[in-house]
Amino acid sequence: MPRSFFASIGLMAGLAVTFTPPAAAQDAAAGESVRLLVGFPVGSNTDQTARVLAEGLRSRLGRPVEITNRPGGSGNVAAEAVARAAPDGTTLGLLSTSVAIAPHLARGLPFDPRTDFTPISLFATAPFVVLVSPSQSARDLRQLAEALRARPDTRCATPGAGTVTHLTTVLLTRALDAGAACEAVHYSDPGQALADLRAGMIQLYVNAVPTSLPATRDGRARAIAITSRQRLAAAPEIPTATEAGAPGFQADAWFGLVGPRGLSEVVASRLERAAVEAARDPEVAARLRALGAEPVGSSAAELAAMLQTEYTKWGEAARAAGLAAVR
Repeated sequence: MPRSFFASIGLMAGLAVTFTPPAAAQDAAAGESVRLLVGFPVGSNTDQTARVLAEGLRSRLGRPVEITNRPGGSGNVAAEAVARAAPDGTTLGLLSTSVAIAPHLARGLPFDPRTDFTPISLFATAPFVVLVSPSQSARDLRQLAEALRARPDTRCATPGAGTVTHLTTVLLTRALDAGAACEAVHYSDPGQALADLRAGMIQLYVNAVPTSLPATRDGRARAIAITSRQRLAAAPEIPTATEAGAPGFQADAWFGLVGPRGLSEVVASRLERAAVEAARDPEVAARLRALGAEPVGSSAAELAAMLQTEYTKWGEAARAAGLAAVR
């Protein structure tokens, strides 16, 4: 699902020693609408999360916040647009996990998720559900590891090579150790993947919460773990990966609010306060949980640190999957 990102010096630079522009001049966004760029289509998980955020920001910033969808390149098109935008607070982006994966899959990406953005706040995270076929004997991750070792032709469903759930599956099978692995089968339609899981054609599926929970409740799949550190409020009966036999394992989709590199501290701080307040709003939290996400509302520093660790984590996953671009 991330990427870090973000110089021009004119004659006025010479006056900086004697003249500091007022905050209003540094913030071209004062009174103007804010564009929130989203790298995925209308109706996607990232888009729906962005719309919750936009509504929360509007009331706190006192100005319109408009969603602009720029799908393409697994979020890279929108991320590049944010990185290239003027750092005046009128263009922001909601980045997702894919921005931390992309630099490892292709050379020449026009932005670096660690350096080319101004981090503002981690708005929300969304865990995945580890599903097995109803005919699969495994009831937890320990038993899944044994099944994977015993059956080398085990097949796992993913939405595509290099996607966050594909790489989460790679990290999970590595965490289970002792040579546990599975053959990835890529599906464009999660409904078909769930149908094949139920039929026993697929044995493992790491999937998003919104489509997983209905499948577990109608018998199409069995949930044996959630990939977050804490149990899911909507399905507290599903153990965490640590509880189910993979100590310390965590892999979430995440949604981070950023601006272009060079955003002034005044503007960035104002946006951070608004995003944190929005994430802590009970109505916002309820809407996020209905989407299978959990509100966070981190500080800018926490998001900056996370972008660094996520870059490393997903790079390791891409290399383990044999997908990392040759540098």
